[in-house]
Amino acid sequence: MNLSPKIAVFIFLIVFPPLANSATLQVPIEYPTIQAGIEAAAVGDTVLLESGIYFGDGNRDIDFLGKDITVRSVGNDPSICTIVCQGTSEYPHRGFIFQSGESSQARLEGVTISGGWSPYSSNSEGGGAILCKNGSSPIIKNCRLAHCISEGYGGGLSAFHAGPTLIDCQIDNNISFLYGGGVSAQGEFPFTMSGCLVRNNSCDYDGGGVFLADGSSYLYECTIADNSGAGIYSYFNSFLSLIYSTVIGNYKGVEAYGDIVVENSLLAFNVWSFFDTGFTVELSCCNVFGHEADDYGTPINGMEGINGNISADPLLCDPGNWDYHVAPDSPCLDDLCGQIGAFGAGECGAVTPVDDQPLQAFGLRGNYPNPFNPSTIISYDLDQDASVMLQVFDITGKLVRTLVDESTQSAGRHDATWNGRDNSGHQVAAGVFLYVLTTPSGRDSGRMALIK
Repeated sequence: MNLSPKIAVFIFLIVFPPLANSATLQVPIEYPTIQAGIEAAAVGDTVLLESGIYFGDGNRDIDFLGKDITVRSVGNDPSICTIVCQGTSEYPHRGFIFQSGESSQARLEGVTISGGWSPYSSNSEGGGAILCKNGSSPIIKNCRLAHCISEGYGGGLSAFHAGPTLIDCQIDNNISFLYGGGVSAQGEFPFTMSGCLVRNNSCDYDGGGVFLADGSSYLYECTIADNSGAGIYSYFNSFLSLIYSTVIGNYKGVEAYGDIVVENSLLAFNVWSFFDTGFTVELSCCNVFGHEADDYGTPINGMEGINGNISADPLLCDPGNWDYHVAPDSPCLDDLCGQIGAFGAGECGAVTPVDDQPLQAFGLRGNYPNPFNPSTIISYDLDQDASVMLQVFDITGKLVRTLVDESTQSAGRHDATWNGRDNSGHQVAAGVFLYVLTTPSGRDSGRMALIK
C-alpha cells in the first residue's frame, strides 16, 4: 500500500509569511467590532482581538468578505476571548461565515465561539459556530467551538462544499438535529483536521462527533470521544484517512460506507469499534480494545495480530478529565509501531529510576519547525560521550536518510538539520516521517511532517 499521496494531502498545514506592508488592526481599541476591523483590513493584515467577551451585531455572523487576512486574539488564547452569538431558533446567529472563496491564507485563531444557532435550510448548509461554503478553505487554529446548535448539519462547524483545515481545535458540547453534532463536512473539497478534540457532541440522526460525505477527509492526531451515535460517520462516496488518532467512549467508533485507512490509532471503550456496513478498511498498527461488541468483529475480523494490530488495555491516564495520555508502560508505546493513538506517555504512572539514581538527560527534544518546508532542525541531548546514529524513516519503515553516524559525540545538546532529501540527494515527497536516535544509552523517536 502506497500511503504517501494520501498522507501528503492531510498533513499540509500551510504557513504563509506576512506581507511586508501588513498592518495590525485592534478591536475594540481602534475598531468597535470584529466586522468593522475586517471591513477595514487589507490582504495580509491581522485583526487583533483584545481579551474579553464579544456579542451583538458586528460581533456575530462575522463575514471574512473573501479577504485573506488573520483574525486572532491577543496571546492566541481562546480561554480569554469569547464570541457569544446569542442565537435562538427565532433569532439564529452563528460566529463566522466563510463564503467568498477565502484561501488558506485566511486564518481564524485563538477564540471561543459559543451560543450559536443555525436554522434548517433546504441546502443543509448548517454550522452552529462556523460555516464554510463556496469553496472557501481557511485555516481555523486553536479555537474552541462549544454549546452551539444546528438544525441542519454541523453543530459546531459545517464545511459545505468547502475545504477548511482545523488545527488544534476543541469542539465540544454541540448539538445537531441532523448530521454531525460536532462537525459536518460534505462536498468535493478535501477536509482536514489535525490535533483536534471532538468531545461530548450529540446528533439526533447519524454522526454525533464527525459526519463526512462525498469527499476525502483526513484526520491526524485527533481525539473523537464521548459523542452520541457514531464518533465518525463516513457516508457514501467518501474516503477517510485516520492516522495517529484516538476514538474512545462513543456508541459506535467508526461507521463508514466508503473506503477508510486507519493507522497508528486507538479505538477503545466504544460499544462498537467499527460498525459493519460492508465497507473496506485497511488497518495497521492499531489498538482495538474494550468494546461491548467484538473488538475485531466484521469488518476487521482476522486483522488482530497482523500489521502491528493489537488488542490490549491502553492504560489511559485520566480519560474522565480529558487526559488521554497513556502510562509509560502502555502497549500503545510500541517498538514496532511507535506511538498508537493521539497521545504519548503522560504523568499518570510513576517511573522508578534504576538503583535510585537520578534520570539521565538523554533523548530527543523534537524538531522545529514542524510541519516544515524546506528544512527542519532536530535537537537531542546526550548524557555522556557516545556513539550516535540519527536516521529518518518514512511511515512504512523504509530508511530515507542517515543524518548522523558518528563513533563519538560529546555529551550535551546537539542539532541536526534535514533538508527533506534522501541519502541519494533526491527530494522526497510530502508526508509524515519518523526520526530515530540510537545511542548506547537507548533509543528515542519522534514524528515530523514535510509539507509542500
